[in-house]
Amino acid sequence: MNMHHTAPRMAGALIVMLALAFTAAAADLKLTIQTESEGTAAIAGLEQPTGDYEATMWFGDGRFRRDDEDRSIITLLDEQKVYIIDHGDQSYIGLDLPVDFLAAVPEEQRQMIKQMLEQMEPEIEVETTDEEDTIGEWNARKTIITVTAPMGITITHEIWLTDEIDVERRGYDEAARALSGMSPIGGDWVDKLAGLEGFPVLTETLTEVMGRETVSRERVVNVEETTAPDGTYEVPEGYTQQAMDLFGAP
Repeated sequence: MNMHHTAPRMAGALIVMLALAFTAAAADLKLTIQTESEGTAAIAGLEQPTGDYEATMWFGDGRFRRDDEDRSIITLLDEQKVYIIDHGDQSYIGLDLPVDFLAAVPEEQRQMIKQMLEQMEPEIEVETTDEEDTIGEWNARKTIITVTAPMGITITHEIWLTDEIDVERRGYDEAARALSGMSPIGGDWVDKLAGLEGFPVLTETLTEVMGRETVSRERVVNVEETTAPDGTYEVPEGYTQQAMDLFGAP
C-alpha cells in the first residue's frame, strides 16, 4: 500500500465526514402548524382573530421564529431580544428579554395600562390529567389551563404535550409570552405552560366573553429537519421600528 497516496485520501474523507456532521448539527427544525378558529369573542374591546391558515415555526441554535398570515415573531437568545414583525405595514417592535411591557410602552400610556392590568388580573388553574392519545404521529398527554378574568372572561386551553419532539423551548416560550402579554389579561398562563414537560402538538382554546365564544385549534402537522433560508432570524430590510402600543401593536 502506498501511504503517500492513502494518507491524503483518508484526510479528505475525514474532512467530508466532519463537514457532514457539522451540517447535520447546524440543521434547524421546521414545524408546520394548522390553525383553525370559529366564532367571535372580544377581550376589552379587542376582537379575536378568526379563520383557518397554516403557520410555521423555526427552531435554531438559540433562535426561534413563528410566521402567521401577516405577522412574524423572532426570538434571539444570544441578543436577548424579541422582534414582533407586522408585514402589512412593514414595521416591527423590538423588545429586550425578559420582556417588561410597561417599560416598553410610551410613557403617557403606562399609568392607564397599569391600572387596566390590575383590574384584569386573572386567576389561573392548571389541571394535569392522566388522559393520553396519539396526536398525528406523536404520543401525547392532556393538560388543561383555565384562565378566569373579570368582565365575564374565561379562557380554557386544552393542551396535548409530547416528549417526542426535541426542541429548545426557551425561544418558543419567550415568543409566546411576548404575544400573550399583549392581551389585557396578560401572559401569566404562558409561564404555567413553560413549566410543563413536553411540547404542545395540539392546543384547543375556548374563549368565552359575556356569552360570546371563540374556539381555536393549533395542531402540529409536520416536523422536518432542514436548513432555514437566509434571513429567517432577521427583521426584513426596510422595515420601520415602532414603539410598543398595546392598543395598536402588530
